Amino acid sequence: MYYSSLNKVTLTFLLVLFSFFSLAQTKSELPPILDYYPNCSYEVVDKTKIKIITDTPLSIKIVKSLLDKIKVRAKNANADAVILTAKKVKKYRDPKGIVNTSFLVRYHAELINLCEENSNKKRKRTPLNHQGNKVTDIKSNTIFTYNETVTIAIAIASKVIVKRPTMSNDEVSLKHGVYGVNIGSSYQHVINVLGEPSVKLKVMVDEVVLGYGRRHWFYFQSDKLMKIQNNSAYLSQDMVNKVPPLDFFDDFLWQINQQVVYKMLLSDVKSALNITAKLNNQDQLVLKDHENTLTLNFIFNRDQRSLEKSYELIGFTLKANNYKQNKQRIAVRSKAQFKVIDHLYSQLRNSQEIQKDKLLEQLGAPIGFISLSRYSDLNIYNNNLLVLMKKEQFNKLYLIENALINEQSHGWSLGEIKQGISVEKSQKYLDKEAIFLFDKAEVHTDNYALSLMFEELEGKNVVYEAQIAIY
Repeated sequence: MYYSSLNKVTLTFLLVLFSFFSLAQTKSELPPILDYYPNCSYEVVDKTKIKIITDTPLSIKIVKSLLDKIKVRAKNANADAVILTAKKVKKYRDPKGIVNTSFLVRYHAELINLCEENSNKKRKRTPLNHQGNKVTDIKSNTIFTYNETVTIAIAIASKVIVKRPTMSNDEVSLKHGVYGVNIGSSYQHVINVLGEPSVKLKVMVDEVVLGYGRRHWFYFQSDKLMKIQNNSAYLSQDMVNKVPPLDFFDDFLWQINQQVVYKMLLSDVKSALNITAKLNNQDQLVLKDHENTLTLNFIFNRDQRSLEKSYELIGFTLKANNYKQNKQRIAVRSKAQFKVIDHLYSQLRNSQEIQKDKLLEQLGAPIGFISLSRYSDLNIYNNNLLVLMKKEQFNKLYLIENALINEQSHGWSLGEIKQGISVEKSQKYLDKEAIFLFDKAEVHTDNYALSLMFEELEGKNVVYEAQIAIY
């Protein structure tokens, strides 16, 4: 009896330990959540759903926790990737049928194996993106509602046609830097060599970040280049997806020491670089000299039969040894900026003349921008406020959920319309001419157009994004 009880305790401890270990896996080990369906016949390994009871169903931490658990399930099923198929949020009823103040949040997902894609075929968006949000496509969409079809046009992130130097240097190394740009180079020198950036950010105090395409980010402090890496540390993935792809920079053409390339196996990387070091606990190889550190990032795949891991190189970070990330964010003027937007909305509803130059002056300087084309930029003012500029003129205003990573946000507001408000309640604050579609409401007047985007929460639609075009 004693041994039986001891075995049960031991087994329980091991199960708990295994569960904890699974959830603690690094992000690089977990299969990704796809924003697009593969355009080939992929295999559905399994279907799963996961839920949580919470008082804060809109919390980013809650959603991230659920999505991470789905990724862990995908990993344990030896799946390559995840497709989120549905999200349900409703009032929670306890076992006695009593409705309380908590919510039940549930995600449904397919765990899939990838296939060889046909690059000539168009790709279809998944119902929910990798952040667990309903997709608002950044192109012309057809939305079906009742017996009519409505086509709405939304700005698309296309390739930027900008005159820039022809890139021929694809080397990444401790000695020669990245593409002929060395750590310690001046801000202007980097622009002279690489051309105008796709993105410019001033999120941290005394730091400027330039982005080239979606995969190259250059960090400057005191006008000196201090770090280069493949992933954005500040923009949310939804914002990164708005950055137009840039030839060369988004084509994975880089070579480490002219020998090691993207997706090369770990064993081949170590052989080519003649090193015996092991991966650290973040699945990285770290190379260092007296001035700089080059970190190579890996992700693993698991053989379905042998269950053995094979690691592939997916990115790099090159930084000065004395680089210290500044943790102090630039103070944003969110409250003051939303007061400006509230006043703007009031003026529009009362058919008053809008002075766009004065409006921009009141908003103050943006903390960053994304270059969408030769003539248009998407200015970032705070975590929720974006302004589309065309030919340096105010064109459109976006109120979104999250533009930045790890930014404390209280949501956006537009007069009485606030992020998370129910569609029914929002009707009180819209013109009688408002058109309500399946997941969108539109107001069209002579001087402006307003669009509200909805998502399901508690069995009802709530507002999560707004757009205003000013004529």
